[in-house]
Amino acid sequence: MQRTLASAEAVVFEMRIQCQEDPVTMPIEDASVIWISPEIPVATLRIPAQAFVTPERERLARELTINPWHALPDHRPLGNQNRARREIYYETSRVRQRINGETHFIPDTQAWRRRREDVHADRGHAGRVPGRGRPP
Repeated sequence: MQRTLASAEAVVFEMRIQCQEDPVTMPIEDASVIWISPEIPVATLRIPAQAFVTPERERLARELTINPWHALPDHRPLGNQNRARREIYYETSRVRQRINGETHFIPDTQAWRRRREDVHADRGHAGRVPGRGRPP
């Protein structure tokens, strides 16, 4: 990914959905059945060329737990395989974080902003208090 995003203009993904037209011939609980409904493009994801390996992002990558269950209730995965994946993702992320000595982190806007300020303060770029100069 680092090489691709460093050398490409952008990486583009077309996101598509398939609607369940018949619950008998297109069951949600049986992932071995191939659905025949048309794929409908719903979004384009563009990732611009970038150098993204920084200490801040490396730390965030170690702490984050990414899985499809971090979604609005209406957008959560369906089916028995996805319910099993939810438990597997949860347990493997906790093991990885425990091995790496990292704490679990669920990002929100305020927490992300505070963490960015902390990282920049460590580098002397932020955290200045007006009238007092750099933090100790």
